[in-house]
Amino acid sequence: MKLPKFRSEDEEHEFWARHDVEDLDQEELTEVRLDAVRPRRLALPVRIDQRTAALLKRLARRRGIPPSALVALWIHEKLGRDGDGPPSRNG
Repeated sequence: MKLPKFRSEDEEHEFWARHDVEDLDQEELTEVRLDAVRPRRLALPVRIDQRTAALLKRLARRRGIPPSALVALWIHEKLGRDGDGPPSRNG
């Protein structure tokens, strides 16, 4: 089967809901390689006392996330509220 020309995204959605790439003529297909680009992240060491660290771990455990993820969330929330707008998620 040849890949049809679609007139709309809805038409394309309907086609892929009924078909699989295996249904197409394999000679028509072109291999494509995509490089996944991850945003650069910076590790920022912060010194806190043991009592604060214990509280942080407890709060993070309640949310089911690592303490570093909780701190990152708080930083994004604070910068988004008090900064020039929401911080970029691209690193």
